[in-house]
Amino acid sequence: MVGDEAELSVAPHLAALGFDLVYQSRGSRGVFDLLALRGPAQLGIQVTRSPLPLRFKRSEWNRMQADAERWGWRWTIAAVTDDGAVHILDPSRARHAREIRLDDDAIIPNVL
Repeated sequence: MVGDEAELSVAPHLAALGFDLVYQSRGSRGVFDLLALRGPAQLGIQVTRSPLPLRFKRSEWNRMQADAERWGWRWTIAAVTDDGAVHILDPSRARHAREIRLDDDAIIPNVL
């Protein structure tokens, strides 16, 4: 339920930014929770309810990269904080060590 609530807060956020269509991408879409469309561009979004910084296991990160490549999508991560704020994060700004970490400097002010 918590994950679905987070997804439901990210979808209108992306729509307000100008995405034409945002919908839940269940099952056949791999690790991504949402798919956002703007014209021909497709954006896979992994949604998480967590304060920054976010941490991912290498296996999780590698799967997101592989699924995005397989589907031909760009991809991002949306963090929904406990106070309901939505932050869209740039995966290219992740710090790679034993785990993959995204913090405040990965926030994308304008995802378009």
